Amino acid sequence: MPRNARSAPLLATGLLALATFPATVPTLALASDDMVGSSAKEIVTETCMECHGGSAMGDDRIAPPMFAAKNHYQNLTDKQDFIATMSAYIQEPSEATTRMPGAIKKFGLMPNLDLDKATADAIAAFVWEADFNEPEWYQQHYQEEHGKAPDQ
Repeated sequence: MPRNARSAPLLATGLLALATFPATVPTLALASDDMVGSSAKEIVTETCMECHGGSAMGDDRIAPPMFAAKNHYQNLTDKQDFIATMSAYIQEPSEATTRMPGAIKKFGLMPNLDLDKATADAIAAFVWEADFNEPEWYQQHYQEEHGKAPDQ
């Protein structure tokens, strides 16, 4: 995937963050790479997980873990709705359309990565299919933030 000058500082920051947590990056499991394409898996693994990887909950996190991001879209049980909603946010992150206002307060708004619709759709489809490990602290954190257990 070509990278532009705007994404280079973000990617460098993400790499630095991952270097801090090399053993905590969640495993990803798909029934088949053919379901959403191996390029989507590569994009998520090499780009998205730079910020959303790891399972540690500490002050040095730069974004919520991917499990938490996916969990906030779980009420969208139709695959196409899930993909359309997540893709729209990935293409143009905004406070008005976020499903994670607490994450924006803690980490700031996700930067716009200038992704086209096809790429954002592929990422969202991968997230729909992937099984991200739930961090040990997530249930308690969600309960404290939302006053209820997360949707599973």
